[in-house]
Amino acid sequence: MLAVGKLALDAVRTKLKAMRHGLTVWKRTLNAVRTALKAMRTMLNAARAMLRFSRTMLNRWKLRVDRARASLKPPRMTQNQENRVTMFGSVSDYMNLAANKAIWMPMKAAVDTMAELDAMIEAIAKKTDKQKAPTTGAADAKGNVRHDYEAKILEIGDQLASIAAVAKDAVLAAQVEFSKAGLGKLSDEDLEAAGKRVATLAKAHAAALADHLVTAADVTALEQLTAAFDAIKNQPRTTIAGRAGETATLPDLITAATDLLRDQLDKQMTRFRQSNPEFYASYQSARVVVDRGGSAPAKAAAPAPAPGK
Repeated sequence: MLAVGKLALDAVRTKLKAMRHGLTVWKRTLNAVRTALKAMRTMLNAARAMLRFSRTMLNRWKLRVDRARASLKPPRMTQNQENRVTMFGSVSDYMNLAANKAIWMPMKAAVDTMAELDAMIEAIAKKTDKQKAPTTGAADAKGNVRHDYEAKILEIGDQLASIAAVAKDAVLAAQVEFSKAGLGKLSDEDLEAAGKRVATLAKAHAAALADHLVTAADVTALEQLTAAFDAIKNQPRTTIAGRAGETATLPDLITAATDLLRDQLDKQMTRFRQSNPEFYASYQSARVVVDRGGSAPAKAAAPAPAPGK
């Protein structure tokens, strides 16, 4: 009987062991299913992220397409740009008059500069021929405001420098020691600081400046230019100013031509101030940017040749 009972107990133990093994197998299977479900959930989340990314990229490409379509409508020059380009043409016409070429052509530096200027004028003409729509770009507007601002600073600053020379005031002289080229190389912040300094000094020497034909209206004009420059100096380029093709490079061409005249030709022509004063005075007249207030031709009539030349 004991033997039979032992056999029966062993059989029960064997069945329990088999059941335990079966439960372990099912547990492993369940864990594998859970792992697979977790992996599928991760892949689903990744797919959702890819869809969101694709949608974002699609919107960006749509925006680029819209901008590209907008760029097919290039803007034309502003009135200030037209006035400046007209001045370039006036200088070229005057310098290329037969009577005047005899004066400056012996100077190789001037010949090289004029060749570069005429090439720039031709490049500007080609670009402006392709422009149809109006522009409100900030980059070229800033360049025009800066040009006028530099001119006003130099105009009043030179008179203060004259006063300092007579009074032997070294401090004042150091504060108003400017040049066209030097002002052109100043950062926006340094140029604005110079404008404010000149305005302050002009008010302090108003009586002496009256003898130099500098009035309170001139100082007010300088302060107004300071405010205008401050308002525009940090404005980003507009979409139009940043467009590809002719529109993007036109303001740079106009600025380059302005710099060429200011930094090279103006200085070269100083050589003739004493030897050919009429020629030099007429050149200065051609260099004036005239506000024509309407559509301006690419070139204006050049000044008459210097008398007796």
